Amino acid sequence: MAFKRQSQTWLTMCPKAPVAQELLRLSNRITHLKTYEQSNQWLADLYHWHERSKVYINEKAFNPNTGGFWYRHKMLHQTTSLIIKAIPNMFHYLDDPQIPYTTDRLESFFGHLKEKLEIHRGLRPQAKRNFIKWYLHFKNNGK
Repeated sequence: MAFKRQSQTWLTMCPKAPVAQELLRLSNRITHLKTYEQSNQWLADLYHWHERSKVYINEKAFNPNTGGFWYRHKMLHQTTSLIIKAIPNMFHYLDDPQIPYTTDRLESFFGHLKEKLEIHRGLRPQAKRNFIKWYLHFKNNGK
C-alpha cells in the first residue's frame, strides 16, 4: 500500500522515538492482513496505539521567529494523519478478490508508461495525451 512506503519515508526505517517505532511496525503489518478478523485486530491495535500516543503526537512548540506554533514531531503527526485518513478505503480488497491488496502492480504499470513517455519527452501536451491513450489501448487489448 502506498501509505506503507510513505510511512517508512516520513518515519525513516529506524526511528528513534518508541512511539514512531511502534507506528512503523503497525504500518508494516498492513500488507499481511488477509481477513476481516486480522483487519479488525489491526484497527484495534492502531486505535490503542493512538490513544496512548496522541498527546505525544500532537505536542506543539512555540516558534519565536514566526510567533506561531508547530508540531514538535511533525513527521510522526503527518504519518498518523495519513494512516487515519486512509482507513475508510483501506480494506476494499477484502470484499473483492479482483482488487489487489497492494499497489505494486499498478505502480509497475505506470513505471513502464513513464519509461515509454520519457523516450518521447519532446511531445506537446496534446500529443502526450494521445500517446497515453494509444499506450493504454494497446496494453488493454494485449497487443
